[in-house]
Amino acid sequence: MFKRLILVLTLVVLLSTPVFAYENSKVLQTVISADSASIINIPRTGIVRTKSISMRHNRTSEDIGVLLKAESTGTIGLKVEVEQGTAKPTTEGSVDEDYVTTDTISFSGNESVSDNLWKIATLDTVVMPYIRFKVTGTGSNDVKTEIQMKVIK
Repeated sequence: MFKRLILVLTLVVLLSTPVFAYENSKVLQTVISADSASIINIPRTGIVRTKSISMRHNRTSEDIGVLLKAESTGTIGLKVEVEQGTAKPTTEGSVDEDYVTTDTISFSGNESVSDNLWKIATLDTVVMPYIRFKVTGTGSNDVKTEIQMKVIK
């Protein structure tokens, strides 16, 4: 009888304990434009800033992965920079004096993206609660260049 009671109590405790996500689990988040599009057009030498992304739940010591794929019917020439800020920008997608460019993302050792393959890079220092990306068309970038980005945080 006593053994059965211990077994029942043990099962009750185990079944009522909440399940927590593994501490180091990561989330894949799609980066979107200021107008909430997941495919972002970067015309010629234009500059596009993405919508800000909250980093509040990331530890400053954790690396953040960035995936990027660019597609075009012509030449692709892009530079991707990281901007960090203390709050969401006043107007998403526009210049904001509270955001500072902290990194130019290097994909496969190149500072620019020049083909249509998925690339991955790592941000090793994100100390502000928000980040966003500034994507600039360079050189002979085609007017119909489009990108998709994802952040692994």
